Amino acid sequence: MVVTVPLGVLQGRAEVSAVTFTPELSLEKKRAIACIGMGTENKVVMRFETPFWPKNRRFLQCTDQRFRFLNLGPYGKPNVLIGHVAPPYGEGFLDLTHEKGSY
Repeated sequence: MVVTVPLGVLQGRAEVSAVTFTPELSLEKKRAIACIGMGTENKVVMRFETPFWPKNRRFLQCTDQRFRFLNLGPYGKPNVLIGHVAPPYGEGFLDLTHEKGSY
């Protein structure tokens, strides 16, 4: 059987974990699960009236390592970009304001 559950559940950080394995996971697998890290990745969907980027390019390069951009035009969603903010930079987004220079 293939089981997919959030890493936090496997690591026992979930408030209520009803996941049990029979037979129990090996010590090697438990150690591997404990060593896996995770972080917050934020996604921002932006829709524009007209694109200012190359229409057929799927991924847009950015000189700021905090951000990655995906053009949804080639996937049937014209004028839409998705901005990804990867760990560790995704932490703290909920506390940001719209004021200039807040990020």
